[in-house]
Amino acid sequence: AALLCLGTLIPMGLAYGLWQPAALVSVLRNASYISAGSWAQPFSLLIESITHDWATTRVITGVVSYALLVLIAAMLSRLLPWSPVPGLAPGADPRRDPMTVAVRTALLLSVAWLVSSMYTLSWYDLIAFVPLGVLAASKLDGIMIVRNLFLALAYVPGRVTEISDELDATASFVRTVISPTVQWGVLVAIVLWFVVRQWPDVGTWLERRWQRIRGGSAASGDESVTAPPAADAGPSSRTVAAG
Repeated sequence: AALLCLGTLIPMGLAYGLWQPAALVSVLRNASYISAGSWAQPFSLLIESITHDWATTRVITGVVSYALLVLIAAMLSRLLPWSPVPGLAPGADPRRDPMTVAVRTALLLSVAWLVSSMYTLSWYDLIAFVPLGVLAASKLDGIMIVRNLFLALAYVPGRVTEISDELDATASFVRTVISPTVQWGVLVAIVLWFVVRQWPDVGTWLERRWQRIRGGSAASGDESVTAPPAADAGPSSRTVAAG
């Protein structure tokens, strides 16, 4: 591992530090971009309405983004199962297998970066789907599929011809409203997954509350349909209730 890091550091140090340091300026500039369809889009609009300064807004959004990166990575490190990669000998401990450790680490870091990044596009998710397909299925599969689906719909990737105004308006609505909502839902889903895993009592309480809400809605709906008229109700009320 040390030789691998050293072998990477030498060419990158020469390329970026000696020959093309201007590339690092572009990297820093690009890191402050905010894409439509990401969680950061509505968040940055909210912050800008408070600060009235776009430069300050980008700094605040960037700090939140990096904080989310660390937080989501830490959560996924506890959530992702230690499933062995194909080819591991039966009975071997996947926690001690270098390939399993590398694939699992690549998955949690790539997902943490994707869901917390201020600038994200659907084809970026390839870096997560590769290790995701190697490890055993988990809740993360469904979360990433939903995330990628709406990002793909938002940007209609691969189109080379002009589209109609109606389709363009639909894609714009998905990009600016639906996709950011889904990206926030992805973050909430990971947090809830972590909370339920770490504190089962909280998960049980949330499940009971959800069942009570659903049961209350169903009961109120049934009552509005089947409730008989009061005994002292007039003939017109009885007729409406019977109808």
